[in-house]
Amino acid sequence: IAGEGSYLVGNAAQQQALQENLAREIKLIMGIACAMILLILALTTTSWFEPVLFLAVMGVAILINEGTNIIFPHISFMTKSVAAILQLAVSMDYSIFLLHTYLRRKMYCEEERQAMRQAIKESVSSILASGATTIMGFLALSFMSFSIGFDMGLVLSKGIVISLVTVLFLMPALI
Repeated sequence: IAGEGSYLVGNAAQQQALQENLAREIKLIMGIACAMILLILALTTTSWFEPVLFLAVMGVAILINEGTNIIFPHISFMTKSVAAILQLAVSMDYSIFLLHTYLRRKMYCEEERQAMRQAIKESVSSILASGATTIMGFLALSFMSFSIGFDMGLVLSKGIVISLVTVLFLMPALI
């Protein structure tokens, strides 16, 4: 609107520049994080497909979390930017717990469904306990005096609940 050779100053211009830079950087960080996670999991898992399975389940959880943010009247751009990477980083362990328990149970069970039932039964308490402590930690952010803490706490807590549900219901189906 202002044309060439013009400069925009003030809070609105700074906010816009910050949002654009942050969006670009978060995409780069998410790509780097996924590549590093794939590399680490490829080196530490028994199958090349396990990392793909973990990222697929977490990807579904992240998409559901982002889609359900519509229930909130306002989510800060900072929360929108960092929620996915934090959800991925914090909830990846739940998938690992379940799969490793399943692989251990599979050695002793004749049927794969029976092994999965036993794996869920054996690992659900540690998965839910880990998830509950994470949820409480994120809900504590809601008590910050800054409004970013409130929406970040709610969005990330919801994200962990969604991650738990996808790990306990989607992941067994995919396995």
